[in-house]
Amino acid sequence: MKHKITTILIAFTIITTGVAAPADVYAAEDSATPMDIAAGENPITIAAFEDLGVIQNQTIHIDDYQSAILLPSKIAAYDSDGAAVGIADVNWQIDKPFDSSVVGSYVFTAVLPEEYVCTGTPPTINVKVTKKNTTVYDLQKTMSRTAGSKIADSIFVSNPNGRTIALQCYNSTTKSWTTKWSTEMSTERVASVSMLYPSSWYSTSLSQWRVRIAEDQQDFGYTSPVISVQANRVYQNPLGYYQLLEKVTLSTNAGYDLIYGTMGLKVAMVQRKLGMGMIREIVGPQTQDKVRSFQKSKGLPVTGVVNYTTWKKIGFSDYDWYYKAAYVSPLKVNLTSTKAQCIEAFIANAYRYVGTEYIIGAAGAPKTGVDCSGLVMQSMYATGLNPYPISIIRHSMPGYEYESRNFWASPSLKSVAYSDRKRGDLIFYQNAYGTIIHVAIYLGNNKVIESTPPSVRVSDVINPSYTRIKGVKRVFN
Repeated sequence: MKHKITTILIAFTIITTGVAAPADVYAAEDSATPMDIAAGENPITIAAFEDLGVIQNQTIHIDDYQSAILLPSKIAAYDSDGAAVGIADVNWQIDKPFDSSVVGSYVFTAVLPEEYVCTGTPPTINVKVTKKNTTVYDLQKTMSRTAGSKIADSIFVSNPNGRTIALQCYNSTTKSWTTKWSTEMSTERVASVSMLYPSSWYSTSLSQWRVRIAEDQQDFGYTSPVISVQANRVYQNPLGYYQLLEKVTLSTNAGYDLIYGTMGLKVAMVQRKLGMGMIREIVGPQTQDKVRSFQKSKGLPVTGVVNYTTWKKIGFSDYDWYYKAAYVSPLKVNLTSTKAQCIEAFIANAYRYVGTEYIIGAAGAPKTGVDCSGLVMQSMYATGLNPYPISIIRHSMPGYEYESRNFWASPSLKSVAYSDRKRGDLIFYQNAYGTIIHVAIYLGNNKVIESTPPSVRVSDVINPSYTRIKGVKRVFN
């Protein structure tokens, strides 16, 4: 029986190790000289074995015949007297049939020649058959490019094995990864891959990507660290100007009470609902008297202030309370927009308001109501400019009727000579005392688009309503 096992083990060693003499790989050298055991002598009792060291636990990869299993034919031991013994012609018995094409673990146990008797536990070698690791080299983890340009990253992949490599983008809304590009790799030991990022890489200024290779029967999968890609705008205002943003977000909604001095859309809605007609849209004594009468008729606290409860009793919706006066024009530019395109988007948004009613303190959606400052703010929003603390919400608060004066004072809008006025600039007008009273958007050819009673319209830069120009401010430079 031992002879049969020996024959199998020798054949196995030759096939899997790829080495001619495993014993040469593992040689225990001691200061003590092992005994030489002559044939025919009494069996030698082996009480202990020297540790096999690093070869006691070995790992090879599936079907990788270049990975050798090291099974030494000579091991070091100690007899019952503690003397060192070198045992030659050691064979190794496996615990189950070996299959290098399947992941698994195997235990090889030393089988000593017949002239030895083992009283202890014979040495064992643990062999693990595992999948090959997949490694990606030269992957760029951070990139910064101008929006509109192409990104192709050349990488190398070990053990591609004909698998598919995918480039995935993270969706922060769904909190998931979506494959945007993929290709099948070669079956060579190392594959060269040129990953082409899709044009969607610059849909946002900062995106997150990863490389994904699925696991198969022979190879482990691979998921790269997060790749951060920065898309730089084709055009950005210089420092000192209002900067173009990807999104304009208001710091608050329009869920405010209508107190004395409040202006804008919500005030106009209340005044007209209470039968006051189209009057100056500011809460004053007349408006508060109407509100008090209504509150008294409905059994509400008589305060003259339109709070949420009074608002609902008048018949308005939650949407009207919180959001109607907090409308933000949709963005009309992107990261690839040029300066000229930003200026045209700024003006095009103003044209959306032509015919919209002039309502003091308002900056609503087209066809709802807007004044001169509100028109400028909404057109800035459409190009990604946020002039905060100037805002459409603050504009409706008491004391902020003339946001045009705050625009004039803003250091983020640069003064230019009237003779140097260009399309997209802001034209400011003053009264006889030099105080700012109006702002309009310059169109070129001595024309402006402005919100002035009764509605938004295109006018001459100097017209009967506004004859005194204070100066010119540049939005885009």
